[in-house]
Amino acid sequence: MARRELTLDELRRDSGHTVSTRTLTSFVIKPLGTLFVELWDKSGRVRHANRDYTIDGPMQFSGTTDDDGRLLHENVIAGDYTLILTLEFFDGEDQVSDTYEVALVVQSP
Repeated sequence: MARRELTLDELRRDSGHTVSTRTLTSFVIKPLGTLFVELWDKSGRVRHANRDYTIDGPMQFSGTTDDDGRLLHENVIAGDYTLILTLEFFDGEDQVSDTYEVALVVQSP
């Protein structure tokens, strides 16, 4: 974890907030990581393209995978995350849903 000393002027300028010397003691700037996942079916032949997902952990994300079954989130706090992917097959009365949970880890760069 990197520590960097900032002057009050730098903190005011960078944050855009009013900073009081009475309430400010110190803070630590943690480096942020990247969350990149490529999702395939269990055979490893079919990508889970254009599928909705959610990610839960120190931060929360949701979205849709791209045409290659990929997702990308930058500036992510390091920690343990869980990806939840629900796949729906067929339409109407024959519709079947499967939900998968996958553990993800983001490490500090």
